[in-house]
Amino acid sequence: MLLLLPFVIYSQESEQAKPKVLGPSDTVREFYRLLREKQYREGFALSVYASAIEGLSEEELAELVPDFEQTFSEIPKEIKLYGEQTSGNVATVFMKSSDDPADMRVEEVTLLKVDGRWRVGDEQTYEMVKAAGNRFFFEAKMYVNEQNVERQVGKLIGAQKLYVDSRGRYANIDELIEANFWFASQRSLEISGYKIGMELSEDKKSYWIHAEPLVYGRTGKHSFYADVNGIHRVDNGGKVFRKSK
Repeated sequence: MLLLLPFVIYSQESEQAKPKVLGPSDTVREFYRLLREKQYREGFALSVYASAIEGLSEEELAELVPDFEQTFSEIPKEIKLYGEQTSGNVATVFMKSSDDPADMRVEEVTLLKVDGRWRVGDEQTYEMVKAAGNRFFFEAKMYVNEQNVERQVGKLIGAQKLYVDSRGRYANIDELIEANFWFASQRSLEISGYKIGMELSEDKKSYWIHAEPLVYGRTGKHSFYADVNGIHRVDNGGKVFRKSK
């Protein structure tokens, strides 16, 4: 009998060591709890973003934490669940995340079963994340940054249009601010990991705007060029984009 004891003990420890398999509702509840508590590795492991987070170094994760904190800052302490529906490898959990009693909206959270475990997210996102691996969050961040920069450059074009219509020439950033066509708080023209520059011709009858990522491959990949004819972009390693004549 003594010879069997180590085997019995090993079996019991192995059973205890096995992670608990959560159902759809418990997965959603735990996912939001972990993200609210800023346990991002553990939280994303319960989602289709698992492969995007598991290979990140501590330094890379720290770089993403400010974005995660902003995204998940309003998760309430209590997530109210109203049931679930399961069909094969797809499930839907019905929940309410608003603390406002007047807000009666019920949200639907999709889950996908992967390797026998439920994960928050859909199949399309899962395939995208699987293809990008641990570059996914950085690629997504760069995409958002570039969208923000393009909008900002578009606003600068609009401000120059207002100035030239009223003054007959284009303006530098200080002149745009003085004319109330631009915000003083945005004088530095730095936004979303990009530095924006604006140049005027000597006679101030033309201008061009350029924008480059502060850290190529981290805050963005495309450099931008813009003038009265529109906005252009190119991946040139983060250098200034000078449009050929």
